[in-house]
Amino acid sequence: MMFWYSAAVSQSAAPIDPRQKRGSRGRSPGGKIVDLNLSLIGRQCLTSSLTASHCVRTTSREDATVGFIFSHLIHAVLIFSAAVLPVLCFGITASFSQHSSARPADVQSVVTAADEAYSQGRFQDAVRLYSDAAKVLPGESTVFLGRGMTYEMLRDTHRAVEDLKKAIQCDPGNYRAMEQLASLYERMGNKDAEAAAFYQRALSLDPRPEWRESLSVSIGMLRTRLNKEGLSAVALWNLGNEAAQKGDLARAESLYSRAIGLDPLLYQAYFSRGLIGMKKQDFSSALADFDAGLAIDPRYPGGFVQRGLAAEGLGRFEQALDNFQQAARSDTWDPQAFYHLGRMLEKTGDYVHALQAYEKALTLHPKHDLPRLLNERISALRPRAAEAARAAGAKRSPPQRTLW
Repeated sequence: MMFWYSAAVSQSAAPIDPRQKRGSRGRSPGGKIVDLNLSLIGRQCLTSSLTASHCVRTTSREDATVGFIFSHLIHAVLIFSAAVLPVLCFGITASFSQHSSARPADVQSVVTAADEAYSQGRFQDAVRLYSDAAKVLPGESTVFLGRGMTYEMLRDTHRAVEDLKKAIQCDPGNYRAMEQLASLYERMGNKDAEAAAFYQRALSLDPRPEWRESLSVSIGMLRTRLNKEGLSAVALWNLGNEAAQKGDLARAESLYSRAIGLDPLLYQAYFSRGLIGMKKQDFSSALADFDAGLAIDPRYPGGFVQRGLAAEGLGRFEQALDNFQQAARSDTWDPQAFYHLGRMLEKTGDYVHALQAYEKALTLHPKHDLPRLLNERISALRPRAAEAARAAGAKRSPPQRTLW
């Protein structure tokens, strides 16, 4: 009986997935099962009582008195359980069910109210309501899409762009957010390359035939506007490289963007533009460019290192460590990969493996100032690594783990 009760309560108390379809009230799916199980408990209690009474009545005459008392005692206890336990269990279950469904239902009502405010032109109210929903569901793409569209109606272009970017980051398949952002970029007049790139991404995802035709027309118009000189995407990328070498970062970034607009699969242009973002300390844009480049060519030399540095610039140290580990596995010849892996391991306090990474980097013939930096870190870490190894109870080093 207790097993059934526990299972019923745990099922009722299970958290509701906040990504349910809109319109769902988040009612606990276990409520009816709990009622059924508790009814079955009551029935079994009564059945067990009658069975116990019958068994006692079949005992010998000399045990009649004891059997009579025992029978009525069991009968009373089980009837009490059948009457009281379901009430108590139902109260507890209802409490769990109400708690688990309250938050999704509340959030859903807020999102619905925000949608209604937007459709009625009450944009300030819509922004407030979408913001309330975003606090509870910070990874919900549709919330940021709705708020971005609302900011656009309020002519707050900067916030609109930021929210539409967040919508795409939360859901890389949100083609509606891509189309909205591309349209916004197109109207800005100085973001034609970015507009063409997002239109192109949306074209590969949007299943609606009428929209696909419209997207193709927009992409063609933007490419014509971008390529007045008749240059190819590769030619624009090369011109961007020349501008970057001369220190003209703004022109280089513009040329890289134009190259991407003409050829969204030119991964070299994404990496080059990402490096411009790193120099400008625009780590968010740089990370987006490195993500796009690696999605096209995951074997691009130095790609994981640069993405790790961008993540580190944003304070995402776990993501940075993961990228440096991937760099060490894929670019086994690159001393930069092992140097940055060592740095991140040292930050986490893993001195033994940081020392191993530094020593590996030194064997790969590093250039410029890197040998000096590596020797400095190796000299500083050897005492710490030895102390850590002794603390771990190992003679030389703690048990090995795979880092690259």
